Amino acid sequence: MRAVFVDTNAFRKEGYRTDGVALKALLSLARSSVVQVLLPDIIVQENHAQLREIVDSSKTAVNRLRKAGGTVLRLLPDRPFGTLFAIKDWSAVASQACTLFDDYVRKLKPIKLRVAAVDPSAVFERYFAVSPPFGKGDKKAEFPDAFAASMLSSWARRNDDHKVAIVSDDSDWKLVCDGEPLFDYFDTLDAFIDDVYAKSERARSGALRKFLKGSAAEVALWSAQTIMGYSSYLFDEDGEVEINKVSPKGLPRISILAVGNDVGLAKMTMPFEIEGEAAWVDPDQSVWDQEEDRWLFEETLTQCRTWVIEVEVFVEVVVKSYKKKAFELRDGSLEVVLPYGLALENSVPCED
Repeated sequence: MRAVFVDTNAFRKEGYRTDGVALKALLSLARSSVVQVLLPDIIVQENHAQLREIVDSSKTAVNRLRKAGGTVLRLLPDRPFGTLFAIKDWSAVASQACTLFDDYVRKLKPIKLRVAAVDPSAVFERYFAVSPPFGKGDKKAEFPDAFAASMLSSWARRNDDHKVAIVSDDSDWKLVCDGEPLFDYFDTLDAFIDDVYAKSERARSGALRKFLKGSAAEVALWSAQTIMGYSSYLFDEDGEVEINKVSPKGLPRISILAVGNDVGLAKMTMPFEIEGEAAWVDPDQSVWDQEEDRWLFEETLTQCRTWVIEVEVFVEVVVKSYKKKAFELRDGSLEVVLPYGLALENSVPCED
């Protein structure tokens, strides 16, 4: 499972839009246990401060707009800025914004890291040495990041040197990551999410594919039993085929369609040799009435024929553990899709 820390400026860059693509994707990955969000408590406070700052800036902008053109805007149809102009308690708006953020964070089910557990002396050593995230100039503003970095580094070492993805476009965080081998730096949430999908999906698909290759004989046997007794029409002749013998013929092609936390879905394209009793109208021995648009007299030919066909088999796999390669085929989930009809010209007579 990937561990990730999302810096305050990454949330701000997403506009705190919890219904946006990136934050929705993060929530989905967290809920499916693909990623584990790490949340220093000091960063929650920093996000609250950022949200209040955004609301204050919005209040200033709305008041400026009201003064500059409020009368004209109120005269427009539907009064497009009526809701904004009606806000009187901006502190309530800030509180609501913080509550919505907290609700989102709760759904992430983060591991909460406490600032009280940090040794302040380590942070002050960085401060006086002007080590990242501290730089020249006004260094006090970097204290939240310094404490957060210390918490995240401690967590990584307590958890068998588990790497932590740091999502931030702050250059100071980039410098911190350069000096911490257990940190992987991503400048945007999108970049991190793309990396997770690329690596995790590939690993899961590989494990699932290996299991299905080992289960090919079982899937082929079940599919053959399902195909037996099917009938198919001959689309190049006026006739049909009753299938009475099915044999696997070679290895399947496997396409992984989905790799969820609990269930995987795949399509196995499997070759089979089938034999069947083909019956079709012999046009040389039959009479066709053009006015009636039907055969007045039919002479039917019958013959045992053999085809080699590809059958699509859709398979659901119960995932017990990707890490331990523990899977099983879900009972009753296999679905066989036969070709849409057979061609007599693609067949050969059955061997005696």
